[in-house]
Amino acid sequence: MEITQDFSHMTNEELLDEYMHNRSREIKEELTLRYIPLVRQIAKQMWNVYSNFSQIDDIINEGVFVIMTALDRYEVDKNVKFESYVVKRLRGMIIDIARKQDWLTRGERKIAKNMENVRDRLYECLERPPTDEEVAGELGITLKHYYEQQQRIALFNMISLDLIMDETADKKWKDSVPVVGEESDPELQSLRNEKKDCLRRGIEALGENERLVISLYYEQELSIKEIAGVLGVSKPRISQIHINALKKLKTYMEENW
Repeated sequence: MEITQDFSHMTNEELLDEYMHNRSREIKEELTLRYIPLVRQIAKQMWNVYSNFSQIDDIINEGVFVIMTALDRYEVDKNVKFESYVVKRLRGMIIDIARKQDWLTRGERKIAKNMENVRDRLYECLERPPTDEEVAGELGITLKHYYEQQQRIALFNMISLDLIMDETADKKWKDSVPVVGEESDPELQSLRNEKKDCLRRGIEALGENERLVISLYYEQELSIKEIAGVLGVSKPRISQIHINALKKLKTYMEENW
């Protein structure tokens, strides 16, 4: 009879260290089970990215394979925490799946560009942000059609705030910091603090609604649907606010950090 080993007394870090040495199948299974809640958390947080074409259970199943692959590819000497490594791979997996979906046809991409141009033109003429009704009217489409297009465009462009930070952070860190321990290297820690401060200033520079959506989505971890319910507006409108906020934050990070 096969005896199952009891790992309950071991932390995730201890198990991971043990797996790095002996590649035990039992330890790999135990670690995979322990990290499923993390998969579920990321899947829930990024639900709006894939909700049009996939179920959360399917994403979680894919995430389990990501965990198993990550365990085999993770390199301790890179001095990156396994949780951070996994989170980035999970988010990358979801975005890769989303990008493979041909959401926008060439015609829809043209419509998206036209919508952006109309919005900018109305902003200049009115000297204020145009309403959805005004943009739809200028485009000659119904408000319902406008919202449908906005939702598809928003979902197509939706990415997480963490990935935006990574885009600007990775290059700066690679250019200026050697590969050393995150916790022990003061220069790396200083850069991390600079990044957080810059992001905080960028968020403070956003409009009131944009700040609120960012707070509810990333701090309170509400879904787009839940935020729409809280604010009493449509999901496409929340998606639009979210996307605009992310674009502004990305630009701010690139220019100021």
